[in-house]
Amino acid sequence: MEYINQKYPGGGIILYGVSMGGATIAYLSDMVQCSNVICGIIDSSYISPDMQVKHEAQRVHLPYSLLCPYIRLCARIFLNIDICDKTLDHLKETKFPVMFIHGKDDPTVSLDQARENFESCSGYKEFLIVENAGHAVSFLTDKEKVSGACERFIENCQGRNTC
Repeated sequence: MEYINQKYPGGGIILYGVSMGGATIAYLSDMVQCSNVICGIIDSSYISPDMQVKHEAQRVHLPYSLLCPYIRLCARIFLNIDICDKTLDHLKETKFPVMFIHGKDDPTVSLDQARENFESCSGYKEFLIVENAGHAVSFLTDKEKVSGACERFIENCQGRNTC
């Protein structure tokens, strides 16, 4: 964001991420200190890598209880992350408005996870559920609905950042 602020002084920043990119915005949401962040748009985001590993292991009939300790240890050693860290804890402290977008038929990240992310988020927020959309394809499924909702949300966010 420093680069953007230098290149475009006084410009507004919209943070946008899909799936893991959305989770990245959620994880960083409590650390953003830029008053020129207009809003964040999080599409198809999970709550934690751990929950996704569990979901996928169950889906393909693998023993999650055997996989989890190994995956968690490798993530800690090689990536210096805790896969049990939840986006919910970070979204509670966000200072900028956030729009959550999720496909109703997402087989990868449950709609319940999107709702939990939405509910935990402090401040101004909106939630858009897209009918017949799978994982990370809400815009492709209903371009008019998603782009229209995003445009209205961005317009409503002007001046709402509390950084």
